[in-house]
Amino acid sequence: MMTGIILAGGAMRRLRGREAGLLPYAEGTILERQLQVMESCCSEIILVTDDPRRYLEHVPRHVRVLADYYEGRGPLGGLHAGVALAQNNAVWVTGYAMPCVSPQAALRLLERMTREGNLACLPKGEQGLFPLHGVFSTRCLDPLEEVLQGEVSVQEWSALLDRLTISAVDEAELAAEGIEPGYMLRVRHAEDYWRALAQDAASRQ
Repeated sequence: MMTGIILAGGAMRRLRGREAGLLPYAEGTILERQLQVMESCCSEIILVTDDPRRYLEHVPRHVRVLADYYEGRGPLGGLHAGVALAQNNAVWVTGYAMPCVSPQAALRLLERMTREGNLACLPKGEQGLFPLHGVFSTRCLDPLEEVLQGEVSVQEWSALLDRLTISAVDEAELAAEGIEPGYMLRVRHAEDYWRALAQDAASRQ
C-alpha cells in the first residue's frame, strides 16, 4: 500500500466564488471525489497545506492535515511534510483539485518504481515528466532535505528531480492499458472544471 499525499498549499484559485476543490462534482465535491479515489489504493491520506484549519471541516477525521515544515517553499515544502510523516515506504503525490486521478495509473507507477529500484516513477506526456501524479519512495527524503536546506528561493520540481533516480511511464503505455491521460487534469480555470464534469459524465455512460 501507499500513502496518498495531496499538496494543497499556496493561494487557492476560486471559481464561482468557491475554492476549486470545493466545487460540486459527482455526488459531492472535487476534493471528496479525489479523497475517495485515492483511498482505493492508499492506506492513509495526508493533505498538506499552509492553513490546516481551512480544510478540517471538509475532510474525514482519518485524513491527516499537515502544515509545511519548510514554509513558503512551494510543492517541495509540501512534499517534504508528507514524506517525512508517511507511514508507508511509497507515496502517491497529487495536486489539489484533481478529481480524475487514477489509482490504476498510480499502481502501475509503483510497480515500475519498485521493479527498477528507483526513487520515483512519474507519468510522462508531451510536455515531459508530470510530478503531480507521481509515486515517490520515502527514501527521497534526504535529497529533498538537501534541496530545502539550500537556496531558499528554490521551489521548482527540477531541483529535486535532478537528484533522484527516476523511472517514467509514457502516457501512450498507460493508454494501451486503458488508462486515459485525463487523470492529470487539475482544476484551475473554468474550462478545466467543464472538462472534469465532461469526463465524469462520460465515465458514467
